[in-house]
Amino acid sequence: MLHNGKSMPDPSASKLPLYVDLDGTLIHTDTLWESLVALVRQNPRGIFYVLRALPRGKAAFKHTLAEQVNLSPLDLPYHEAVIVYLKQEKDRGRSLILATAASEATARRIADHLALFDAVLASTANHNLRGTAKRDAIAAHAQGPYEYMGDHAIDLPIWTSAARAHVVLPANADWHRSIPTAQRGERFQALGGTWKNLLRALRLHQWAKNVLIFLPLFLSHVFTDPAKLRAGIIAFFSFSLSASAIYLVNDIFDIHADRRHPEKRLRPFARGTYAIPSGLLWSGALLVVSLSLAFLLSPLVALCIGGYVLITCLYTLWLKKIPVVDVVLIGFFYTYRILVGAIATETMVSDWLLVFSAFFFLSLGIEKRYGELLRVANEPSSSLHGRGYHKEDLPVVLGFGLNTAFLSLLVLAFYIRSAEVTKLYTHPFLLWGVVLLLLVWMMRLWLLAHRG
Repeated sequence: MLHNGKSMPDPSASKLPLYVDLDGTLIHTDTLWESLVALVRQNPRGIFYVLRALPRGKAAFKHTLAEQVNLSPLDLPYHEAVIVYLKQEKDRGRSLILATAASEATARRIADHLALFDAVLASTANHNLRGTAKRDAIAAHAQGPYEYMGDHAIDLPIWTSAARAHVVLPANADWHRSIPTAQRGERFQALGGTWKNLLRALRLHQWAKNVLIFLPLFLSHVFTDPAKLRAGIIAFFSFSLSASAIYLVNDIFDIHADRRHPEKRLRPFARGTYAIPSGLLWSGALLVVSLSLAFLLSPLVALCIGGYVLITCLYTLWLKKIPVVDVVLIGFFYTYRILVGAIATETMVSDWLLVFSAFFFLSLGIEKRYGELLRVANEPSSSLHGRGYHKEDLPVVLGFGLNTAFLSLLVLAFYIRSAEVTKLYTHPFLLWGVVLLLLVWMMRLWLLAHRG
């Protein structure tokens, strides 16, 4: 029966020592990949030092990585049902041992944090505790019958040697049927690996932003040209696929910051509901398709898409930590979409539009950061984690946002009075209604933001 983490302990149950796997079992994620991500975030050059240990074997690689990264056990997504079950067993007096292929240093930090385990078996600099190697280490340590809890088919040799086999079962997995029925113990459901989690990580709803690619067509009144419309559609999907690829990378490298955020902690990678290596593979595949579509239009469009990818990667790894620079780039990314649309469709775009969009979207970017700062204003932390802002900055950020909002409307007002408008519109005075609507909308937006 599927364990829901709420059942009462059975007094007649076995008190044999229980050996528990770490990655994918005790936690929803993989500490090796978590450590690699943390290393790239904290010290990108350190990755070359760690890679030099790879020829000496995976055990040496894990050991060297653990020396470079102090992975905090506080940030990891624990399997709550498993934790509840282990606490029940601990209260009954059962001996619990953490048995993992993760590095010994990482495993001991997690074991110390949870205060559940009586001992730790883990990989050392010379010995990778995985598969049959883990089985032999457990057998030598137990000196008799034991039970084991794991989540991967590679653990089958351990389960078949154990008195009882407890499994954390990923979606659509059927390898657990190889375990003899008489040996089957508790079964827990893993969270990750489904298409639903992948689609959520791709943030398909954010593709709506890329409609800005069509803006030059509409404002130049050439949206009825089939060739230009076709180019705009190709550019839209090319940009959207590259954006989703970057969202995957961004969420992977923001894992630790997202877990401390009241809303972002529910993102697939932060929760551990989608695996980091799968996310990286999908990101690479999407980029290949995106650039292939861009080349159908022209090398220049492909270069623009590549430039967007490069800048957003720099933003993810470094620039988003710099106050003001981060929000300027957020605004720039929106204006960049308009530029890509103009290049892809070979349509002229006015300086007025670019300046207006720069100020308008900069204001929206500042509003986003202001809202995040407002949410942490009453928390013990004095800063917005991973962003470089402090709650004392709230009045200044508010000033930035309001000023850029009104500047964008001022630019739009000047545009209506320009000679270019009379060439495109029969009744240009009607555009003042757009200014009025945007004025009311922006003022209401900032009022609601200020109210939290």
